[in-house]
Amino acid sequence: MLPTDIQEILVVLKSGDFSKLIGRVENQHVEFKSQPYDLASERACLELAKDVSAFGNSGTGLIVIGASTERELTASVDIVRSVSPIHQGRIDIRQIEQIIRRYIYPAPRTITPLWHMSPEDNTYGVLSIMITPDASQLPYLTTKILDADDRIIGHQFGYFERRRGDAVPASVSELHALLQQGLVQKAGLAQFGLSLSVATQPKPQKTEAFSTELVQNRIERAVTEGQFMDRPTYSLVAYPNQPLDVSELLEGRDHPLIKTIEEPPKNRYAGFDLTTDRPTELIDAAVRRSMIPGYKLREVWRDGMVLFLAGGDDDYLCWANKSTDCKLINPLALTESLSLFVLYCREIYESMGQMPQQGTFGARLTQNENTNLQLVPSRVGGWRRSEDGCKLSALKKEVFLESRFDESPDVLAFRILREFYAWFGISADRIPYTKQLKDGLRAVDLTGAWDQQQ
Repeated sequence: MLPTDIQEILVVLKSGDFSKLIGRVENQHVEFKSQPYDLASERACLELAKDVSAFGNSGTGLIVIGASTERELTASVDIVRSVSPIHQGRIDIRQIEQIIRRYIYPAPRTITPLWHMSPEDNTYGVLSIMITPDASQLPYLTTKILDADDRIIGHQFGYFERRRGDAVPASVSELHALLQQGLVQKAGLAQFGLSLSVATQPKPQKTEAFSTELVQNRIERAVTEGQFMDRPTYSLVAYPNQPLDVSELLEGRDHPLIKTIEEPPKNRYAGFDLTTDRPTELIDAAVRRSMIPGYKLREVWRDGMVLFLAGGDDDYLCWANKSTDCKLINPLALTESLSLFVLYCREIYESMGQMPQQGTFGARLTQNENTNLQLVPSRVGGWRRSEDGCKLSALKKEVFLESRFDESPDVLAFRILREFYAWFGISADRIPYTKQLKDGLRAVDLTGAWDQQQ
């Protein structure tokens, strides 16, 4: 059965009342585009192949062409703001099908482009491309990719999922059978909460103290393996004063601890949270990791360290940034993610059954020489003018704070947030989404933060 959102959109397209698309959001099933793919350009052909194969590898998908989106200020979603029907002369369904067959291996058998005519003018309309993957064909691979200089390479292939891309330097036909076999085996094992692994026996773990070098090495490893190199990064970390040995990390997905690790708290749909909607992978019997490469990464280590990493740019921390001369941090993305991270750590340590009394919470922000990260001390709605922004003066800033694990999560989140704003020269009394408590402490307060833009 088709996902509900796709069913509803298809009903709208069939009716011809395209205005009902306004307010719809992009998600793992649906993508909107304002203009057709320029199929005279090989780069655009590759873009079409990437989009189609990504939906095919991730499940059923629908591409709708003729609707413009904008990034929502208070949520990490793109929302349709306008619909502009396209002249039929700009659409060649036969050519679209040919491009898909030429650029994707194996050629998908279940791709359906469909023209939806406008009732007001039958020469204009909206195009939809339905992708319903055939399990016997998976994975779908693009026969060409772009290199680091945006040049098209024909002797390598690309593997894409929704918001994910990968490339292996080998021919498409040669490796497809091997990949197909591997994915089928992995899918079978996943039913039992298991995953493929080279190692047959877990390595014995030795407890190592949380030195500054160890913490930094793990963050840098996450940056590299998470594909965040050469980009601004935003990372949060927590660890107990004394390392633990949480052998339950090796258990299956039905174990309460693993369920807690795989289900981070969230406030709402499409909030600025820690979720990846992907199961964790057990690595070297030492860490559980879940990630969408280049977007979000989450790790829980056997010794008790918890790590979250995301892009410090438009994909996450600077979501909905419209400034052309700098990267403006979205204050709600910052505050909500930090608050949820503190809560996530509390839930994990409680599930471990080894609740430490004290530990360290840290935050790190990095930028490139040409990034120009800025922060405006304002709630969402008043933060989008770069002339009001305060600049980050260094390429890297970080803070590590001691905390009792029974400290109020909202108070602890504020203490970290206060340091973060101080990097930009902003005093604590100007920090949005906070409140004064009766005991004189300040705490994060997200009440009504996403109900309206303020």
